[in-house]
Amino acid sequence: MANLSNKQINQLKQEFLALDENGDGTIATEELGKLLRAGKSKKNKLSEEDIAKILSDFDKDDSGTIEVYEFLGAITSRKHRDTVLKAFTNRSAIRKQFAKLDEDNDGEITRKEFQKCLEKCSKTKVTEEQMDRIMKDCDPNGDGKLNFDEFIDAMTI
Repeated sequence: MANLSNKQINQLKQEFLALDENGDGTIATEELGKLLRAGKSKKNKLSEEDIAKILSDFDKDDSGTIEVYEFLGAITSRKHRDTVLKAFTNRSAIRKQFAKLDEDNDGEITRKEFQKCLEKCSKTKVTEEQMDRIMKDCDPNGDGKLNFDEFIDAMTI
């Protein structure tokens, strides 16, 4: 994997494995698509056509899943490497933030922990009314906690 540091390679492996929910060595193309869409910003203006092209380049056999060998082969190509690296790096940063907030290490952060995170990031006080609206959008099951998937959705809106 020429031109990638050991740190980048390890980060890619860790995030690939995190997306591989059932441990079969594959990730769904829709998961990579979701990850790429989450990374869209003013600097990174990926169209749906761009995302579809990237997914097609990664899923060579058009199976709807990306095997490890397909992923590693595609990531060595300069073509989409920077875009995918950025998406994986962003996910890794969010995972680290989640781990810091998950004080009891139970895989969820409470409303209060999330409120502290929002206040720290925005450097402003978040009112209870604002938190009610935020939690309504970010906590679809209404349990008052955010798991990692809910948190990553909240942080990439």
